[in-house]
Amino acid sequence: MGIMTLIGLAILLFIIAFIMIYFLREAFDSSDSSRIDKLPDGESYLNDRDSTHDRSL
Repeated sequence: MGIMTLIGLAILLFIIAFIMIYFLREAFDSSDSSRIDKLPDGESYLNDRDSTHDRSL
């Protein structure tokens, strides 16, 4: 009976760890940053070599 309890608890811990890792990986998906927040095209403030960049700061 004791060994079955130990095996059951180990399986339960593995299931909980798998669920946590799965949802954390979904939450920290770095490809979402470029999919959600698109970079604007042709904006002068993104070009740090532009002379107007220093004046606008």
